[in-house]
Amino acid sequence: MQLAKIDEHTSDNMPLNYAVPQGPVLGPVLYTFYTLSITETTKPYSVGYHMYADDTQLYASGAPHRIGKVGINHRLSTNSINEEIFKQASTEYNQALERSGYNTTLQFDKGKEKTITDRTLPPEEPKKRERKITWYNPPYRKIVATKVGKTFLRLINKHFPRNNKLHKIINRNTIKISYSCLPSFKQTILNHNKRLLQKQETENSTPTSTRPCNCRKKNECPLNGKCLTECIVYKATVTQPATNKIDTYVGLTDNSFKTRYNLHKSSFKPEHKKSSTKLSEFIWKLKNNNTYHKIEWQILKKQKSYTSDMKYCTLCLQEKFEILNNAPTLNHRKELFTFCVHKKRHLLSNFAALPI
Repeated sequence: MQLAKIDEHTSDNMPLNYAVPQGPVLGPVLYTFYTLSITETTKPYSVGYHMYADDTQLYASGAPHRIGKVGINHRLSTNSINEEIFKQASTEYNQALERSGYNTTLQFDKGKEKTITDRTLPPEEPKKRERKITWYNPPYRKIVATKVGKTFLRLINKHFPRNNKLHKIINRNTIKISYSCLPSFKQTILNHNKRLLQKQETENSTPTSTRPCNCRKKNECPLNGKCLTECIVYKATVTQPATNKIDTYVGLTDNSFKTRYNLHKSSFKPEHKKSSTKLSEFIWKLKNNNTYHKIEWQILKKQKSYTSDMKYCTLCLQEKFEILNNAPTLNHRKELFTFCVHKKRHLLSNFAALPI
């Protein structure tokens, strides 16, 4: 076993992991050959250690002078941070060596004394001069069959040989080539048009209220104070308290939810509007059966509708995803293949011809 002391604190026993067996016990001197140095990790402190064993015989399979003078002395000096710690620990070692027939006295090697301030560090390698490199980055394209990189480097070798005055500046070590993948012109034009269209839409759009809700009675808001939210995918949950049956419906709106909510309410009253949506058909079915029910609304996702620069409608795609993911009972599977209604407003037929 081995103990470590840091100032007035003593560590727990550390079990022995590797050693050569000597009968029923292990010798303390042999123990130092195989233990890991604890003091190497605690150099800033005054560290000492003690060993305990019930046998102090020395088992040595090598030359006595090599073990006694070199091995033990070197290991003990390395583990001791200074001469004082070495003397405290060497007493037991000297007694064990004497009883084992060795006429050797352990002495501290002052070259092994270490402190946190004067310990030697490996010399720093001199910094190498940074080479000035010029990079040529031709845009990569699959349609180009010419080996641009190989041809470019051949031109450097041809026009700037070693006997050229500019060879020190322009050579294969200072001129490098690296292909770069730049955005296509199509993407650049689309981004430019997107910025202009968004700016134009912002200028032409009427200012809307920043309030999330305009209900007179806030506790009666169908969407918990967020009825003015625009461009959302919503879900309606129809509950029948008598049977605890729950049916769901997923829809979307490009306007504010309150506008869509009022359209839903209007389809629940006159009978000629009962086929407006699958939700209205189900509500009319419950009304005809005199079944009490209640409807709860919630927002599933907020997305952008179709724009001419995006070429697709994330709002409609999100609705189709929610129908597939949540499997509402009132939606029809034909809704997954419906045409985007928001795209029609961007057709040329909806714009008036400019005067000539």
